[in-house]
Amino acid sequence: MSIAYSLNFLRYEILNNYIIKTLYFIISITFIAESISVISSYHSINLQNSMRIKLIAKSNNEKETLIPEFYFKPMPSSTYKFDTWTNFDAMSKYYNKKNIVAYGTIFDYSVIDDNNYKIHDSSDMQTKNGLKGIYIYSEKYLLNTVFLFELTHQERLSVQPNQRFFFHVTDITGNYHNFDFDPNYTYVNDRVFLYAKLDNIPLWYIKSVSFGSFDSTSPAKRYSQLHFTL
Repeated sequence: MSIAYSLNFLRYEILNNYIIKTLYFIISITFIAESISVISSYHSINLQNSMRIKLIAKSNNEKETLIPEFYFKPMPSSTYKFDTWTNFDAMSKYYNKKNIVAYGTIFDYSVIDDNNYKIHDSSDMQTKNGLKGIYIYSEKYLLNTVFLFELTHQERLSVQPNQRFFFHVTDITGNYHNFDFDPNYTYVNDRVFLYAKLDNIPLWYIKSVSFGSFDSTSPAKRYSQLHFTL
């Protein structure tokens, strides 16, 4: 009887210990993943704030000073919150500017002054060196990949009738993904960008990219195109 009890006790202890270790491992991994996401967001906001301060300092506009709003990367859950309120009247007085006004943004612009995120230099498009560069970064636990195509103002003004942009991705397994999109020009500090987000396609999974513009009424008609590998 005592032997059976001892064996049963040992089995229970081993099983219980295994369950505890498994739960501890899962909780630890979850905590690390969420911490990395939150820390990355805070770091991004700090860099964005530095860029905004530089824009304010360099502004010579006597009527108003334009700065981009903060862009907040996706957070692990709604329990993680940033204080998004800004007192622009107080900011204007502090920096001795007549009127500071913020405009909306759709991407993390902290990367556009960091060559570590730049994966392609200037290329010809419809105009000479119309593409100034391509930036890339990750979001949402590194599962989503964001591409930023910086264009010259001349390229922006050279848009053709029925123009769309093709954006074709080949992954490391050789599969092909089509992410063609309509022009979605966005501006940060008088710089022109096209924006493309790939959901559930991490950066490490991408092998090569083809990008350019074409006539949506005649897809075979290409206005510009380039191909690059990552």
